[in-house]
Amino acid sequence: MWWLYFGISSRDATEAITHAEDPGRMGANFHFVHALLIAGIIATAVGNDLVMDHPGAAVSTVYATVMVAGPLIYLLGSALYKRVVYGHAPRSHLFGAVALGVLGVLLPQTPLLAAGWLTSAVLLAVGLMDTRMKHRLQRT
Repeated sequence: MWWLYFGISSRDATEAITHAEDPGRMGANFHFVHALLIAGIIATAVGNDLVMDHPGAAVSTVYATVMVAGPLIYLLGSALYKRVVYGHAPRSHLFGAVALGVLGVLLPQTPLLAAGWLTSAVLLAVGLMDTRMKHRLQRT
């Protein structure tokens, strides 16, 4: 999550605000987006607590919802953030949302520890995709 926010687009956001026609409006948009990012982080922390408390437990439907909801909310916030900064949401976030949706269906067949790994792997994949795209754009 840190990588998706600070490692990829935080400097670009500062530049976007500085050069915006209406910096106040853009700042207000960031305020809303940050609320989503924080909600995603908190929900993900709840899922992580479940994993730490019961790593070998089977994932129930409620646990699967919690494990997927946090990263999904975070990706939504991150996509909106990048839409404000770059003018479009990255496809990597759509990929991540779809992957998390699929995991939501599959997780009830796994132990919690595996569920934690899988949801983390999705966020890692999104971060890698974003980084590759940013490097490609910088070379052109």
